[in-house]
Amino acid sequence: MASNNHHLNAGMASMSLKNAPRGMMPAPPSSFAPPFSVQKPSPQMQQPPIQTSSSVIFNPSTNSWQTNNGQFHGQQTQEPTNENTSQNAMNGSANGHNGSANGPGIVNYTASGNREAANNSENNTTNNYNIQQHHTQPSAVEQPRMSMANGNAYHEHQQPRYGAYPPNTMRPQVSSTPGIPQNTTQQHHPSQTQTPQQNPGMPPVGNTQGQMNYPQQTMGMQSLGNNHGQVNQSPSFQSNGPQNTSPPQPPQHPPSYQYNSNPYQQNNPNQGQRPQYVSQPPPPPVLGPQVNNAPPSAPGFPPMPRGPGQNMGARGPPAGQYPPMHPTNANGGMNAPGYPPQPPMPNQMNTDGLVSCNMAPSGGMEHSMTQPHSPPGPPQQPQQRNRLDPDMMPSPINVLADDQRARGDETFETGSRMQPGGVPPLCTTKFVSADRGNCRPQFLRSTLYSIPTTKDMCNNSRIPICLALQPLAAVPPGENPVPLADCSATRIPIRCNRCKAYMSPLMVFVDGGRKFECLLCGCVNEVPEPYFCHLDHTGLRMDNFHRAELCVGSYEYLAPVEYCKNEKAPKQPAYIFMIDVSAPAIRSGMVQLLCNKMKHILEVLPKSTSSDNPEVSPLRVGFATYSHVVHFYNLSKSQSRPQMQVVADTTDIFLPSLEGFLVEFTNETKDIIEKVLAQIPKMFANNLETDPILGPVMQAGLDALKSDGRSGKLFVFHTAMPTREAPGKLKPRDQQKLLGTEKEKTILKPQSDFYSKVGVECVRAGCSVDLFLFPFAHMDVATLQEVPKLTGGQLHLYNNFQPTVDGDMLMSDLANCVQKEYGFDAMVRVRTSAGIRPCDFFGNFYMETAQDVELGVMDPDKAILVELKHDDKLDENAGAHVQVALLYTSFCGERRLRIHNMSFSCCTQLSDMYKAVETDVFINWMAKEAARALLKDNPKQVKEKMVDMCANSLACYRKNCANPSSPGQLILPESMKLLPVYANNVLKSQALSGASDITVDNRANLMHLLNSMTINASCAYFYPRLLPLHNIETSAGSGDQTQQGSQSSSSAQQLLPNPIRCSADKLEDHGCYILENGLLMVLWLGQAVSPNWMQQVFGVDSVNQLDTEGPGRHAVPVSETALNEKLRSIISSIRGERKKYLKLFIVKQRDKLDLWFRTMLLEDKGMDNSPSYVDFLCHMHKEIRNLLN
Repeated sequence: MASNNHHLNAGMASMSLKNAPRGMMPAPPSSFAPPFSVQKPSPQMQQPPIQTSSSVIFNPSTNSWQTNNGQFHGQQTQEPTNENTSQNAMNGSANGHNGSANGPGIVNYTASGNREAANNSENNTTNNYNIQQHHTQPSAVEQPRMSMANGNAYHEHQQPRYGAYPPNTMRPQVSSTPGIPQNTTQQHHPSQTQTPQQNPGMPPVGNTQGQMNYPQQTMGMQSLGNNHGQVNQSPSFQSNGPQNTSPPQPPQHPPSYQYNSNPYQQNNPNQGQRPQYVSQPPPPPVLGPQVNNAPPSAPGFPPMPRGPGQNMGARGPPAGQYPPMHPTNANGGMNAPGYPPQPPMPNQMNTDGLVSCNMAPSGGMEHSMTQPHSPPGPPQQPQQRNRLDPDMMPSPINVLADDQRARGDETFETGSRMQPGGVPPLCTTKFVSADRGNCRPQFLRSTLYSIPTTKDMCNNSRIPICLALQPLAAVPPGENPVPLADCSATRIPIRCNRCKAYMSPLMVFVDGGRKFECLLCGCVNEVPEPYFCHLDHTGLRMDNFHRAELCVGSYEYLAPVEYCKNEKAPKQPAYIFMIDVSAPAIRSGMVQLLCNKMKHILEVLPKSTSSDNPEVSPLRVGFATYSHVVHFYNLSKSQSRPQMQVVADTTDIFLPSLEGFLVEFTNETKDIIEKVLAQIPKMFANNLETDPILGPVMQAGLDALKSDGRSGKLFVFHTAMPTREAPGKLKPRDQQKLLGTEKEKTILKPQSDFYSKVGVECVRAGCSVDLFLFPFAHMDVATLQEVPKLTGGQLHLYNNFQPTVDGDMLMSDLANCVQKEYGFDAMVRVRTSAGIRPCDFFGNFYMETAQDVELGVMDPDKAILVELKHDDKLDENAGAHVQVALLYTSFCGERRLRIHNMSFSCCTQLSDMYKAVETDVFINWMAKEAARALLKDNPKQVKEKMVDMCANSLACYRKNCANPSSPGQLILPESMKLLPVYANNVLKSQALSGASDITVDNRANLMHLLNSMTINASCAYFYPRLLPLHNIETSAGSGDQTQQGSQSSSSAQQLLPNPIRCSADKLEDHGCYILENGLLMVLWLGQAVSPNWMQQVFGVDSVNQLDTEGPGRHAVPVSETALNEKLRSIISSIRGERKKYLKLFIVKQRDKLDLWFRTMLLEDKGMDNSPSYVDFLCHMHKEIRNLLN
């Protein structure tokens, strides 16, 4: 009986109309609220595990989020019961509809079965809101209940035994709260028909002490583009007792979060008290028997009706407008790839939205798949299922905006060893940080800023200790650059004798300054005599604030020759451009474009202001071409004309002469380089070779750098799979049908180890490779990407390259790569204090040992993820400390050592740990862990593991940190309330789930990009930014505030309109939107866009006149209108923020690319039947409840 009552107290409701058009969503009733709350972790109290907790909870009476302060329960949630519940239920004479607060603002949904079920309920909480539906025509009462069957939230009609209650009479529902008077009997008589109320601000009726009864709402719907979810207000019952006609007073708790983007809420004076609705006639009743032919749900996720005219979950195109995208399974449902299949629930939905279940005499439930038995009487009006309002769910848009408002104008103090700075602002927030002894957030972020003292706490919460490192990240404007520490007195940096940690604020000076204690290992070291300084009365050195290594968290040393290879000072690095001149490359126009634009690319080479000639870059450049042989060019200024040297032996490649191959880009060599570039397209215009080599080309470039004793970078431009008999030959294996199956790892792994070995050789020589691929067919990117992956390089993919379409993108990407200030021949070492240690690393690099990360170059726009684990118990008072050391060669040829230090507090309570979680880093680690696991395990198992990890993390919080509440309440930590939406988007991303909608090469490319994504880039990729543009005249600034590639982040933020939620619900037919995810950009035009807007921007009168088939679909035409300039400025601003040229796609509504565009609206249901945000949240709620039970 206990299990049955637990099933009755389900927490969420999801309702929709029978004949609703596909893609339309009904509105919730006024008393409806999403049954979850967002709670902030509780601070520790005197008697653990009892703690206080502050939660952010939805209040139905005010339609807002409010703060709740209450008592925290112990290790296991135990629902309170009331001994008077059964007796009160027996004494009730009619079915009332009472609601009481379960603590301020907590909403709990329960539904009674029959009299016996009410008497024997063990899970009936003392505070609840009861939701019931009422039939306008006389019939036997069907008491609805809320169910979480199969993770979905919907109403169930529990049919009592016939004769248990008289027809047209509601079953009694009583409050279980002691001391609170119960509402009087409420009945509905057929003769007392009431007309719908037109006043949307009508106050609640039957209000008693601590209780509210709202008028019953009849759900209605409208199509997209109109007022969504308009509702007919109609009281469905009368009260025979006294009524309080005064409007209810909202609870006196300060609101923490106010979500005002509810499309169902209208502007009126009472908006802050209750959601308002517009009257709309109810749908007609459905006559005749109901047939149970509903398709099953996506495996492992809530049932989603897919019949004609029914809601698809995600608001996609209307029914019948587009053909089905995927075949259905044998049962009529679609298989969601990667999710565990589950048997159909006993309460399987029928196509009319009803649930087939009958109440057993004992209060239990009899499950059947047929139409529920109904007493004789007039036809019943069909019940309407209420869908959770996505606008009430935690939104990244609101969270990012709130963080920008709260912390964007303040200076973030990083803290020191004694007082760590805590959780920094979000990575998307524009802020200024001040280094006070811990490194700034752009260099190092962590999943946890309060590290648990024991390993068990991490294991129970499933939250790893991960550090996201960007040692060479660019310093934002307004912040001080990384200082250079002086070690001239000792010639070499001061280090700990035991753990080899460098001098830092983590060191404590003792014995009058003659010794220092290392906080990483505890070793006490002697201070060298030249470095000695007296201490002041606080224990700090007198020169503490005059030495960068003692007062800031990030600094650099000029490394001595002992830190250089072969104990020799390094030379200036070099760039070698190796261009494919085979027949496909010539025909594509790539060679001609590169040769014409290369002069401008070389002009953006990084320059040193401290060198003797600041106008000349210290980098060396060289050029080579290849097809079936390799051509080297002598660019020496002593030559009257450039010379070309050909190497035909590709099995043992070598450089004929090093003289004149690598030169500075000066005025003397500029003319020779221009002559060579002008002759290359002419010399190979009639080349007939179609199978270019690739492996020997990389070996030749590597040999050139090694021969000259330089580190450097190879820029390789290649157009076809290397199938010629030469080292690195590949075989075609384009088997796209394997994607999404257990065998997909066989085509996502390299087919040979040749390119892996080349990558390792490049790393040891301090060389990195950037691959620019221009495929017109399958190229096996999964194998070729091994070289840039191991060397820290970049992979650029240009499918079906056309200079008129992709030329700007190629030149922008190449210029961005050339002008970066890389760290060449780099090595990273992470040192930690006792009790924790690095155990795993994620990124694009090579590791020969278990401790050192080696790269050909350290890219400032790529991240390395380091996972730490406990090897001993931590001291809560001592904290935990981390030091990251990067040894690299600058582009000026200086060997440098950059140090980043970070101190963390330690905690013994899970509540303190959850307060210090950064979800963005957690999601970045989760995605990279999944990408790695896909190369070893079954995709289905990988995704199940991700879902299980998220569910366990949230269940651990619910069990150990949250206030006592109903099992139907979904509680999310304040710091992790975006975990469900991000986790669902990770599962749906093409990098991890791309199958029939993506090629094998594109899938491998996305996995390569994901492996080195920064925190900011992963946030943009897993939740794209959707910007409305049809009202930019009033919401954005002037178009002349932004210049291409050169604008401050603050001006860019003022120029861009406010983003909206990434869902088709937010798209309007008369709207224009731009969507960007850090990799591409889509300009979406609705069919009803204003002719004036179209004329000013595109020079046409309507969307139908716009040509989106040719090259014009990738660019906005240039005109002198203010609106056109403003739109182009917005596009340039977005590209400037991402530091990458995002290719633009112009898509019209109902165009053939419209479906592709909607796949990037990640809050909606996917075309492959992947769950929407709301569906996944319901599924996560079900998993959490299963874990708690």
